[in-house]
Amino acid sequence: MSFGRNADKLREYGLYDPDKVIFISFSKFICDKIAAEMPGFVCQYLGDDRCPESLYEDGINGVDYHFSVFYSHTQWLEQARNLGMSVNCWTVNEVKDMQNMAGLGVDCITTDRPMDLRQELKTASVEEVMSF
Repeated sequence: MSFGRNADKLREYGLYDPDKVIFISFSKFICDKIAAEMPGFVCQYLGDDRCPESLYEDGINGVDYHFSVFYSHTQWLEQARNLGMSVNCWTVNEVKDMQNMAGLGVDCITTDRPMDLRQELKTASVEEVMSF
């Protein structure tokens, strides 16, 4: 399996740019392939069965954990930060959890309640960088 065709499509649409595209996957295999074939792009593993250090050793430069992982593995955020990894959390729908994740300083928060999150970020004086 190669990502050559996908990379060609990104180029065709002017999106072959690590500042414009982040890859996420539940598949460790896919993350490994993206990390190997598209260096420079952020690739986040969507799972809770591997610590940041283990992923980093495999060339994966981002984590995308369910927010509860940061409650049960409190050291993982610091570990990811020390390794220079990007950090995302999902799916954060309760205001208290939004506040906690913003307070931790994660890079991205995935939610089903974007207006609530936007308000919480504004209240916490956290600058919203991007939204979809």
